[in-house]
Amino acid sequence: MSEAIKPPVSNVGVIGWLRKNLFNSPLNSILTIIVLACMYYTIVPFINWAFVDSVYRYDTPKEKLQFSNFLEPSQSIDQEKFDKGLGEGLIVIGKQSVEIEEEDNFIKIAEQINSLDNIDASIEKSSVEDKTVYFLKVKDTKNPEEEVEIEFKNKSRACWTIIPKNIRFIFYGIYPIDESIVNTSIWKFTSGSLKTVLDFVLPTDFVDTVIFMLDEMMLGWRPLFAMIILGTMILLSRNRNYWKRWFLFLWIFAFFAMGILMKGGIFGLEDVESTKWSGLPLTLILSVAGMVAAYPLGVILALGRRSNMVTIRTICVVYIELIRGVPLISLLFMSSIMFPLFLPEGLTLNKIIRAQAAIILFTGAYIAEVVRGGLQAIPNGQYEAAEALGLNYFQQMRLIILPQALKIVIPPTVGVLISAFKDTSLVVIIALYDFLMTTQTVLRDPDWLAFSVEAYIFIAMIYFILCYVMSSYSRRLESELDRG
Repeated sequence: MSEAIKPPVSNVGVIGWLRKNLFNSPLNSILTIIVLACMYYTIVPFINWAFVDSVYRYDTPKEKLQFSNFLEPSQSIDQEKFDKGLGEGLIVIGKQSVEIEEEDNFIKIAEQINSLDNIDASIEKSSVEDKTVYFLKVKDTKNPEEEVEIEFKNKSRACWTIIPKNIRFIFYGIYPIDESIVNTSIWKFTSGSLKTVLDFVLPTDFVDTVIFMLDEMMLGWRPLFAMIILGTMILLSRNRNYWKRWFLFLWIFAFFAMGILMKGGIFGLEDVESTKWSGLPLTLILSVAGMVAAYPLGVILALGRRSNMVTIRTICVVYIELIRGVPLISLLFMSSIMFPLFLPEGLTLNKIIRAQAAIILFTGAYIAEVVRGGLQAIPNGQYEAAEALGLNYFQQMRLIILPQALKIVIPPTVGVLISAFKDTSLVVIIALYDFLMTTQTVLRDPDWLAFSVEAYIFIAMIYFILCYVMSSYSRRLESELDRG
């Protein structure tokens, strides 16, 4: 009996996959090499900038957060910089450069500059206002009369210090501080125990920063717990076995608990005006409540647009086309400025409620068109079969038509909801401090003005994570429904 012949190594395993998918033709091979080269020259420097060489400690001195300056020939150096040096970075002179370390003093820096071709460096000592200062004199030996420009560049690296130092304001904005939990012995014991455990597996600097951020987050424990409740309910909603009547009442109770935590005024909680609700909690409240209310509104509008009753169909068509024909900003302006003019004298509506109404009305119109597409995709035989069973209109829609139509339009519906979630950042137009606005407020501080890239990367990651959760859940739900 002859042994089975194994396939060539080049056709199976990792090598086989690479040949089949990335190097199966000359053109694909060239494109693969180009893409890999681009990734090498972009991803590797980004990793070094964002992680390897980055600064993240919450107590990093401000002088170490400045990443670019120039050394003019006439610029003096005080005794402290003479002894400690300029910091880690590069000395650039013309097309030449020399790398210096943080512990290099000024004398060593001058010696390293002397190692460059045709460059002569010396240190001159002087006294200015009874203070000893030093000047770095650099000459080009080929052109001694020309002034040499010296540039000192700190090592390119991210400064994540902006996040832990401002984490509370970025997440909660102008929501009042509450130290009632941070000062308790229970929290101090918990944070101390967590630090002890983390110190065994993580660098001390990183652990100290994490503990500092947790302490800052707990200063706003009320909005934090509200977000935890909301996140817990969303995670529980991923299990279809919970989709029963009692779970609806649990959602109502969760929203009620979130309202108590945010507003206060009972159970010994300080009353907080809704004008101070800001940051990520406000973004989540506007987006989640908007999605929950806009979805049934969109379904009703879609059914109304396909109704045989002319009046209802006309009203729904006019509403949908009118709302879809204007940007969300205009609706927010109308809800904030024009809508109060139509209210009776002395009656006012909360600005958050007005913004929430505008978001619901706007999102509902777009969902209506998505659902209408799903209804049109249902074959006429389904409608006829429902009528043959003797079902009335509402039973047909609830039991036969809508379950199929809504399943078909899950992907575009989630796309609309994700867009609505991101559009909540527009509420800044009506002076509501959402998650994006609190970050921009931090960047107005001169101390943090230079670190907008790090701040925007951070909030972009938060938005990405939340949007990805919605997208991944929609794919999972669609797959489950396809399996019946």
